[in-house]
Amino acid sequence: MTPEGDLINSSELTSKGRSIIDKTKDRRAGPLLQSKYENKNKKFFPAYGMQQTANKDKHTVQVLEKLGKNITKYNELSEFRQLQVDVTIVEDLLAHPQTELHMNVMGQAREPIALVLNRRLGDYPLKNHIATFERRPEIAEYNSYITNYLAYDLQIQNFDMSNGTSITYQDLVGNSHINIGPVFGSNSSKIDLPTSAPTVDDVSSEL
Repeated sequence: MTPEGDLINSSELTSKGRSIIDKTKDRRAGPLLQSKYENKNKKFFPAYGMQQTANKDKHTVQVLEKLGKNITKYNELSEFRQLQVDVTIVEDLLAHPQTELHMNVMGQAREPIALVLNRRLGDYPLKNHIATFERRPEIAEYNSYITNYLAYDLQIQNFDMSNGTSITYQDLVGNSHINIGPVFGSNSSKIDLPTSAPTVDDVSSEL
């Protein structure tokens, strides 16, 4: 994978699109590691930019602390071994049968993303563990990794309540789209939410 991430329509980017690409290039920077847990039916093809993964290692520490692991040992690992741990944590989230996959999410009420979430169902040890991936089919055939962390209960409540929210946005090559689905992020409390939320039993979008 090239450092630019083999963008499909790089020559057709708007000026705003070029700016966003420059700010988020770590997500697509090589070497790029393809996930074992894709969903072809939903066109979910997660991949990890190693530079982006390294930038998010503080979230690995948060998860390891919650699991009661030895953080000192993690810090003593080589950078390569730390990256293996970082990726394994997200891969374990993707692999779990009770992990939900939401392909129609808007991050911060402005960015189209794919979001995976485990609410600590079944034998999954972490509550509200999420991971987010880029959803930009106009520029890439895969979903590059953004971040993972343990969300607060209020964040998940707002996420559930926002399901069905309609947001118009422009993609990176200038096409307008209407996204209908949940919102995750700091701006989700500033938008008009539907009056009722789906229950966990309503969620049928599992990996």
